Amino acid sequence: MKKLVALCVALGALVLGALFLGASCSSRERAGGADRQDAATTRARGDVLTIYSSLPRHGAQRERTEAIERGIELALDQHDGSVGQLEVRYRPLDDATGQRNRWDPSATWDNARRAAADPSTIGYIGELDSGASAISIPVLNKAVIPQVSPASTAISLTADPRGGVQATPAKYYPTGRRTFARVVPNDTVQGAALVRLMGDRDCSEVAILRQDTLYGSDLAASIEAAAKRSNLSARIYRIAGDERAAQRAAVDQLGDDRPDCVVYAGSASPAAVRLFRELYLALPDIQLFGGSALAAARFIDPDEKGIPAGVASVTTITHPATPPRTRSAGRRRFERALGGDGLGSEEDGRDTDLDAVYGYEAMSLLLDSIRRAGRQRRDRQAVVDALFDTRNRRSAIGTYSIDRNGDTTIDRYGAYSIRKGRLAFEQTLSGDRLRSSAAR
Repeated sequence: MKKLVALCVALGALVLGALFLGASCSSRERAGGADRQDAATTRARGDVLTIYSSLPRHGAQRERTEAIERGIELALDQHDGSVGQLEVRYRPLDDATGQRNRWDPSATWDNARRAAADPSTIGYIGELDSGASAISIPVLNKAVIPQVSPASTAISLTADPRGGVQATPAKYYPTGRRTFARVVPNDTVQGAALVRLMGDRDCSEVAILRQDTLYGSDLAASIEAAAKRSNLSARIYRIAGDERAAQRAAVDQLGDDRPDCVVYAGSASPAAVRLFRELYLALPDIQLFGGSALAAARFIDPDEKGIPAGVASVTTITHPATPPRTRSAGRRRFERALGGDGLGSEEDGRDTDLDAVYGYEAMSLLLDSIRRAGRQRRDRQAVVDALFDTRNRRSAIGTYSIDRNGDTTIDRYGAYSIRKGRLAFEQTLSGDRLRSSAAR
């Protein structure tokens, strides 16, 4: 009888132990992140793995997309279209439509869904516009697809709101884990760069014209927050859409308020060209500024229906690219491979394809993340983990790491004037100067 009791006690202990172990494992899985998918559900399949891109291939941003795609294709060619024994193919998709003549939310959604539904997908490059990234990130996040943007800068895609930005990053990541990273500094850095630039230009009263988009809202709020830290007087003016009436009302208001500097937080478009022209006519002594989204031929080049020479002479744009004379050896090698001095020359400091290097680095980073995933190169989650484990990467855009939010540690922007329809480097705003004004 005693032996039977002892046996029952032992069996009971084993059952309780198994239940406790199961509960502990379940707790550990939950602690590792919501909806963590196992390797069986995140493993890419097929003889050839696919990296998609989603960029506007026509409209006002077409030239930027063409530059980015040249960089993407160069990076893949340099890797012979493979990582180890795995062949990798590139599938470019268009997220612009003829009806809008720019990126379209429905096209962006369709592109992300196509990539998510393809069992061979191992990575995704996009988007160009931050508003488009806000649409594609949740779709790709559910499928655990590593995503790298060469251009989206809105801070709320990756970090907690600052300075009045309304969007929050958590809603973009339904799995509870990050899958999106970018190789350009976010708008906290760009906003600080613009404020530093305006301070250097002796601006005292700044008007921030905010386009009613995610990119416009984030950049405007970042500029305003940086201006407060720098004791620079700044006020946000909201432009509801591209309608002439809304723009006219904003210009009339500025005519009454008489700021000495205006910074536009918005994207390149025919409406942006019209706005800058009207500001120049209404405020002849004004200095005009804008972010990297304006670095498009259809904004800066009068031959492409961009701003006229008079407006260009008082306009300065920020962009994360660095000038030819200060570029690293890796950047110079990239430029030679792309085709000689296609990105600028030492003589005049001009740049024409500033975005090409960011397409190049987006693809290079994805390929390197696949390589660093080792034997788990087919596992999307393993590639995501490697992407976020990027540390001190030496690249054509400089040495950087990817932080836990998905942001690059590069904190440098360049200031560019516009000469004869092309961007011309003026100065670099970098390092401690931006860290101090963009401190979080």
